[in-house]
Amino acid sequence: MGGRRGHGPGALLTAMEAYKGKSSSACPSPETWARAFSEGDHVIAITITGGLSGSYNSALLGRDLLWEKQPHKPVYVLDSRSAGAEIALLVFRACELIARGLPFEQVTQQLWLYHQHTHLLFLLEHVDNFVKNGRLNKLVAATIGMLGVRILGCASEHGTLQPLMKPRGAARGLDLLVRELERAGYAGGQLAITHVQNEEGAARLREAYERALAARATRQ
Repeated sequence: MGGRRGHGPGALLTAMEAYKGKSSSACPSPETWARAFSEGDHVIAITITGGLSGSYNSALLGRDLLWEKQPHKPVYVLDSRSAGAEIALLVFRACELIARGLPFEQVTQQLWLYHQHTHLLFLLEHVDNFVKNGRLNKLVAATIGMLGVRILGCASEHGTLQPLMKPRGAARGLDLLVRELERAGYAGGQLAITHVQNEEGAARLREAYERALAARATRQ
């Protein structure tokens, strides 16, 4: 586990696992967003889905607070309607568009259009935090743990995270995730894979999809 004691994502995960009480989170305040927005000349904010967090609405309020003082400040707030890897794709795309030297309005328009074709799939091995924040029954979670069940899900068009199926075992979960990628229409192009202390699993997913691409090419 990297990082000094009390620092880094590893320490956070360890603390969350050790804590037995109810877990919760808090989004940045509008004032915090406004201060952050004031530091840039042109601002693009991509938030975690508004379907699960107040961050998007808080960012909009922060933008409006800033506009009261600087009404012409270029600030664009995008609700990712997602989390994790899909947000990474949006950030990468924004950087590409900015690097082209496009005007701010074109960057935000192209980013919005790109977002209409991005999607998220996820595979969960542990659901402890869902139990702690009251979103999952303890008995169901215990059963999932004993059977080695994973939760394969997606982000809906409304920005909620929805379970699709419950495969048993990591290998089966990865196989079904690749199938869901293909079913969703993905046939190449940019693909972002993120993980939480599971680099081996991320590498296996990449290998599984590369095999699927090779098999498809052979069939064609």
